[in-house]
Amino acid sequence: MKKLLIIFSLNFLLISSTFSQENVKQNFDSLWYFYPFTIDLSAGIWTPIDKLSEYYNPSPQFGGGFGLMVSRKMRFQLWIMPRILNQKNPILLNLNDSVMEYKKNSVGASLGGWLSYTFYQDRIVSTEILTGITWEDIPTDIKANKDSLSICGLGLSIGINSWFNTFHRLNFGLRAIYTYSTYDKSKYLASPIGGHSLTFSLVYRFPRRSQEFKKWY
Repeated sequence: MKKLLIIFSLNFLLISSTFSQENVKQNFDSLWYFYPFTIDLSAGIWTPIDKLSEYYNPSPQFGGGFGLMVSRKMRFQLWIMPRILNQKNPILLNLNDSVMEYKKNSVGASLGGWLSYTFYQDRIVSTEILTGITWEDIPTDIKANKDSLSICGLGLSIGINSWFNTFHRLNFGLRAIYTYSTYDKSKYLASPIGGHSLTFSLVYRFPRRSQEFKKWY
């Protein structure tokens, strides 16, 4: 699975590089003038894969983010994405020199920064590659040193987001993201649970596109 993901990522980057050289140069800019400061909202499904799928089922995920245009084709964003975790099997936790099983649905979250780069545009779609560094959290209601115990880790993500030129310049898009989270490095885990996941979301960006925003480009 890991080898396939690496091969997929390398092929994706090669294709995106080709598109960025050949297609983004075409003159479709007038269709895709986003405001420099944006608010994005998302709703979708977080899907654990590989070993992580043994412990969690696909779960609903929502999100909100603030975006800032840093160049003509690049945008930086801060996102928070809560997810309602649907646990399938117990995880083993280290607590007070003992090992315990834990199984309970909870509300986790992903918080971090994202950088997007637009590599393809035409009259119908504008597609960007996304890379992100996030903090991934799986909370529990178990107390450890007066604080609730959480399984946390660094998340590294790559994906694509496509915006569609429909609905009178309203900004609707589809997003697909692969994430690897370092949950297994948590000192509270007694056995590894993995960290690979895919997220598929519907995204909306406010405000809508406008010719008035051309001055920022």
